[in-house]
Amino acid sequence: MAADVDLVNRALMMLGGETISAMPANIAAADSPNAATAFLLYQPTVDELLAEYPWRFAVRRVQLTKLAGSPPNNVYKYQFSLPANTLRVIDVNVASGVWEFYRDASGDSRILYVDDYTSWDQVNNIPIVWADVIIRPTSQEYYPTHFQRAVVARLAKAFAMPVTRRTEFFSSFSQMAEVEVGRAKMQDWNEQPWPELDDGNLIAEARYAV
Repeated sequence: MAADVDLVNRALMMLGGETISAMPANIAAADSPNAATAFLLYQPTVDELLAEYPWRFAVRRVQLTKLAGSPPNNVYKYQFSLPANTLRVIDVNVASGVWEFYRDASGDSRILYVDDYTSWDQVNNIPIVWADVIIRPTSQEYYPTHFQRAVVARLAKAFAMPVTRRTEFFSSFSQMAEVEVGRAKMQDWNEQPWPELDDGNLIAEARYAV
């Protein structure tokens, strides 16, 4: 089972840098330059990788809860809450197909703005809206091996300049990272191929690994 510190240290070892004993809880707790680098760059790097592709272990279909009031603009009529760790909304089953994913500045609230909703639950007296979303997993133990390799490669790219101060390292590890990420995406696709599907139409077609 991989932990965040294990993934960080694998990236640091690729760069020839000193490993860290633990991920610091905040920047003040970092006991080395590499620990500070890890604190600042680890989560943004992983979140970016998670959000750029519909990794099957991170995609979930969720029924949304309607929020009181209206969106703070004149474009949309309704607003629905999304899971707190939503990184990306892939698709929403609203009739008009018009929607917007909103994430507030605090990072805690994820809201979907829509013009309409698909149907109404007469029994529970609630509107029904489903969304396909990419959610940050609660633990690295949910990362399959191919995604772990992609994370390590991207971390090596992100750490290259802060750790080595050498531009040639950044260039070579940037190329390596994109090759490794491409392989991970292909493996993710091939292990259980999505049926006829493009990146923006998961709701009708996708099979989900829960």
